[in-house]
Amino acid sequence: MPVRIPSVDENGALTGASRRWVEGLLTKGVQVRGVIPSATNVDTMRGPNWAGEWDMPLAPAVNTLTGTAPPVGWLPGQFKVMGWAGGTTNLASQLYMPYTTGKGMWYRTIHAHTQTGATAWSPWVNLADVTDTLIGATPNALLIQDFTRRRGPVSTNGKGAVALRFDHGLANFRDKILPLLRARGLKASLALNSRSWGLAENGGVTAAEVDGWVAEGVVEIWNHGAHHSDAVTRAELEDTIVTGLAELRAQLPSAQIDGWVVPGVGGTNYNGFNGGGNTGVFTSTEAGRLILAHHAVATGAIPGTAHRALDGTVRQGMSHYTLDAVTGTAAQYQINLAATNVTGLQLLLHPSAVDQPDKVTTAKLTEILDHIVAKRNAGELVVLSPYQLMLAETSTGEKDIVSARDYGVKGDDYVTDDTVALQAAADAARASGKRLVVPGGMKVRITQPVNMRYIDVQFDGALRVDQTTGYGVLVGDKATARAGREISFRSVLHKDATAQAGVPCVRVQGLMAGVVTMGRCDYLQLFASTNTEPTTGDALAYSTFLFNGGSVRHLELLADGPQSWVNENKFFGGDFRKITLRGDYTLNNNTWFGPSLEGASTVIDIQVGARNKFLYARSEYGPTVKFGASTWHNLLLDSWNSSPQNRSSAFVVAEDLGTENIVSGFTDQYLRPYTLASVNAQTAGFDTATPFTGAPLRPGLLKPAVNTSFQAVMDTGILPTRLGGASLERLEFASDAALWRPKVYFYDANMVPVSVTGKGFIDTDGGWTVSTDGMFYQFGSSQSTRNILLKQGAPAYMRVELGASGSTAGKVFEHLTLTGWVKAPRKPTLVDVWREALRKPLTGTRPSQGWGKVGTTVREGAVVHTVTQAGATYLSATSVSGATDITIAAAIPVGAVVGVLLSTGFTHWTTTTTAGGAVTLTAALPADAVAGAPVVWNVWS
Repeated sequence: MPVRIPSVDENGALTGASRRWVEGLLTKGVQVRGVIPSATNVDTMRGPNWAGEWDMPLAPAVNTLTGTAPPVGWLPGQFKVMGWAGGTTNLASQLYMPYTTGKGMWYRTIHAHTQTGATAWSPWVNLADVTDTLIGATPNALLIQDFTRRRGPVSTNGKGAVALRFDHGLANFRDKILPLLRARGLKASLALNSRSWGLAENGGVTAAEVDGWVAEGVVEIWNHGAHHSDAVTRAELEDTIVTGLAELRAQLPSAQIDGWVVPGVGGTNYNGFNGGGNTGVFTSTEAGRLILAHHAVATGAIPGTAHRALDGTVRQGMSHYTLDAVTGTAAQYQINLAATNVTGLQLLLHPSAVDQPDKVTTAKLTEILDHIVAKRNAGELVVLSPYQLMLAETSTGEKDIVSARDYGVKGDDYVTDDTVALQAAADAARASGKRLVVPGGMKVRITQPVNMRYIDVQFDGALRVDQTTGYGVLVGDKATARAGREISFRSVLHKDATAQAGVPCVRVQGLMAGVVTMGRCDYLQLFASTNTEPTTGDALAYSTFLFNGGSVRHLELLADGPQSWVNENKFFGGDFRKITLRGDYTLNNNTWFGPSLEGASTVIDIQVGARNKFLYARSEYGPTVKFGASTWHNLLLDSWNSSPQNRSSAFVVAEDLGTENIVSGFTDQYLRPYTLASVNAQTAGFDTATPFTGAPLRPGLLKPAVNTSFQAVMDTGILPTRLGGASLERLEFASDAALWRPKVYFYDANMVPVSVTGKGFIDTDGGWTVSTDGMFYQFGSSQSTRNILLKQGAPAYMRVELGASGSTAGKVFEHLTLTGWVKAPRKPTLVDVWREALRKPLTGTRPSQGWGKVGTTVREGAVVHTVTQAGATYLSATSVSGATDITIAAAIPVGAVVGVLLSTGFTHWTTTTTAGGAVTLTAALPADAVAGAPVVWNVWS
């Protein structure tokens, strides 16, 4: 059974007697408790006193633990204790994760009225199996829905139905059966093994030959496993069921393979699956779960199901009637029974059995097929393919649907303007209460909005929206109706994405408890209003949105007033480039499960709203998440946020103007942005017309142009790489111009420069070179955005110089920002980690720092120093090469660290031997020291 873990509210608040002490995977922190004490009875580890994350001890201490152990026994690993308590309802749970490969993740729970007295713990459950159970349920439901949309509806017009299935044996199928099918206009299925093409029974028939039969329309393909042998272990089952399916799809590109046909194998028969003899084995066995996880439909051997109910409901495990050794009379009786009782009958034949001793002959098979055709031609039954039989219902198509084709919709590769015809079909569906169906294969073009509200829509064709105002199609219902509308679109595109950026392809307006299935869509808008039809308002809530592998360029959730609900919706899957949300009724509680949010161009913009969640998102390559000022308690939780080779550019960019919004990675750490230095066109004294020339620029641009090959324009000053529990994880340089070549210097705790050569504490996204003196890293080329990742072991302090490489003539500089990304352990509060860390005092000594320019502002972490003393702005004409005396803008003591920018772009570091404002240096300034160069000084206290 699936495991249900108790949940907590978004704040994890402790209120009165209802004490919450659960590990909140989404919003709360886990207390690290250390190693489980020796001789502990693990069964007693429940309640607040044990809550948190423990380390399972190493041998031999682990062998002293008592209590109920999982089947793997106790091995070193992590052990988490969680729970919930309130009144007389007390729950506890344990999660055990051995470090040993292949041992799984184990979970159990208990209902305890007190900490000392309790009911028994539930058995340990391997969450790998639980995951499979879920995979065998929810994703299979999505596969069924897609299967139904593509292949349905199928109506028998009140008649019984027969379907033909043939399992492998391709030589006889090609030579003896295929000609019979073609001559009678019959379609059948082939169940094939992906690795059995060379068997004698297949007689040299190739995959390309079978693919031709599929393209011809005479056969459909079902997965029969990679081989026709038993499989026992999990690896063997995955290989034959899952890998076999992938291989078969690659071998037969013309086939849409949606179904599984159980092979008749001996031994343990798929480790207890036993041919699918009852519905339970599809969820209770590994084989059943794998089958449902990857197939919309599956055959089986449930007794009494060779004849099926024709009600349009997909059922797994239905059996068949075998023709291998049957007499013609017996087969005809079953066919007549299907016609008389109006049931669906699947007939199975192994082609390799034809004309074998005591098996059906070609003549008998011909007689059976002729009987089916006679019944069909007499109007007593219909002949379907096995896929169609899974969806067949006796009700007539005329009773249930309106086909767009019947109202003149051409769908001729976007040539005809189908606006009028499509609107006529929608009006007819609304008037009759039927579902509107646009058949697959049609490519429909519209030039004006089409109103499809108050009906179910099944748009299996493709739609192109050509208008540049309004919207494409309008769907939905009255918000108060809870009509549960079912709406699906396979593909809805703009003619011109640039010209039509503001035109929703599909607008969903007024929908409660509905289901919307969307494939590819350029712009999907979910709209809630207080003043459009109906006049009572159009909420959009409690609905499910399924994105079946579709790419959505823009998903917009838009409410136009404080009583407009875009709330409590669930979104599954999907590849998004932009999601915007304005939820004026602010407690939205919309949830996305497993969205793909990849790429720096992807933006999630929550302007107004609260408690929206993006769970298990793939957010690689730097997407941006924006939280507006009127947002709180929104969450993005990664399941995947970087590849090892791309770590320096992989993190989510979070812009949070709201309150307690969270962006959290699967690494169990926060990554928060912090602007270290920034200049733009509004910076005081900043000249966009003639940048980097003339007098030194004031606040933000701290250095003059000292030579033409590397113009140093910004210096961050000394920055700590670690503050309390936080550490600087990544630096990101961003500008509108591709001119920047940063230099990054490192210093130890005593402000002594550290050589970076061979240290290995920096990863970059390419293009960096080590200077010959080994004192700093510098970009090897100019780009507008660059990144550096600081690895474990980076020195305590750093300084970043940023300069322009190459000519700046004709360049109009608009902005330049240096952002530090902070990495810190997960905490129980939602306060900004960087600011929280800065409030904690540093241990040991810390620098006091200034610059030799009046009015210059320098940032040291969150502490800002402004130099106000009169003094030298830069090196005087007398304090240049060879000098040992220098004037500083403030009195400093003996031993202070002094840095002077050289004309080469390097910084020369030395110390003082006398105190005061005019001091003596321990070493003379080198020849590259020139008048006008700024001076850095640091005093330790």
